[in-house]
Amino acid sequence: MSKKDLDNGELFFKGARIPINSYWIQNHPGGSKVLRVFDGRDATDQMLAMHSDEAIRKIEAMAGGEKTKALRDAHPKSDFQKLQDIAIEQNLFEASTWREAWKNLYSFGFAFFGIYLLIQGESPWKGAFSLAFGWYQLGWTGHDWGHHTYLPESTTAATWVCDFGCWMSGMLRGNTMLWWKLRHNTHHVVTNEVGADPDIKLAPLFNFFEDFLPSAFTQWQGFYYVPTLILLHAYWYVESWQVNLRQLGSRNRYNRMWAQADLLALVMHTAFFGWLALRQPLPMIFAYALSGLGTALIVFATHYGEERLDWNPEMDLLEQTIKTSRNIGGFLPFELDKEFWFHFSGGLNTQIEHHMFPRMPRHNLRKMTPYVKKLLLDRDFKWKESNLWECTRKCCAQLAANVARNLKMKEV
Repeated sequence: MSKKDLDNGELFFKGARIPINSYWIQNHPGGSKVLRVFDGRDATDQMLAMHSDEAIRKIEAMAGGEKTKALRDAHPKSDFQKLQDIAIEQNLFEASTWREAWKNLYSFGFAFFGIYLLIQGESPWKGAFSLAFGWYQLGWTGHDWGHHTYLPESTTAATWVCDFGCWMSGMLRGNTMLWWKLRHNTHHVVTNEVGADPDIKLAPLFNFFEDFLPSAFTQWQGFYYVPTLILLHAYWYVESWQVNLRQLGSRNRYNRMWAQADLLALVMHTAFFGWLALRQPLPMIFAYALSGLGTALIVFATHYGEERLDWNPEMDLLEQTIKTSRNIGGFLPFELDKEFWFHFSGGLNTQIEHHMFPRMPRHNLRKMTPYVKKLLLDRDFKWKESNLWECTRKCCAQLAANVARNLKMKEV
């Protein structure tokens, strides 16, 4: 779609039309890509899930304001919206300040303690492990900030505070805020949708469901899947550079602004950790590899082995989420085991709940589980949850099965 075509597009919110014009493209804080994805589509659930109360009021004004209020009020509520009403009634979008403070303390704390040990030089491998764990946890902390899960007031000003927190964690990790927003927020609203979700574009290294011609190397993708996950942190670092350099010329003013801020963060990250890598090369390589492996095992486990979808205007957010997401359970039938995996994964073991309520503070996600399960049961959808071993095995099996399928097609 050309820029001119996009300027004449439209999407729908509660039955009301919102034109996708040049002003919105240039001033949408989420960038223009997601607008392009939803051209001609209903975006009600996705907008409600991703935006603050103040932003929703602006969206309603764009959808006609008082002129279309009766139309919007008469628009039937989706199952997601019914669940969201329950969450609002129970104040589950309200964050706990002390929990947020503790989360940031140990995430940044492990990273800075690791840096101290690496600079000191007496315990470089302990420092590398501490830095890797800090980076790993900062990935979840930055993820929370990027989703605006800490909003004492549901305003645009409060979201800017969250964005700054995301920028800070990105500076320390080397995986920046704008890169994350453009990639991850789009992934959230079109999860596993072919041609729209950037997270499932993994070729040529991995082909989970696509038709492809297996080479002498890629036919072993089911076997090299786990070992190559150690490259994820470094790959995201490189991709952050690429995205931010490209966005310097974006039509969207927020993208241009954050691209400049993120490039500054990348320069500072590269200068400092490059200097540290010259002092402790092997421990630093280990830190990047361990951080990448831990992050990738959690992130990849919950979506990549699940269905790939074509756009279906009849599919609501609840159905899309349950078809494309899987929760990570524990290995033991004890509450302590569940608590461990919840905290270790930054709450992303509750991937189903998180994908429906991305702005909900992680400590409240499990409170929505009974309501989500009941609604899924009413609609004859199966709740999907497996331990990390089974999730990873499922990904490997899908990669191997896709190779076998494509080799068979080649023979025919």
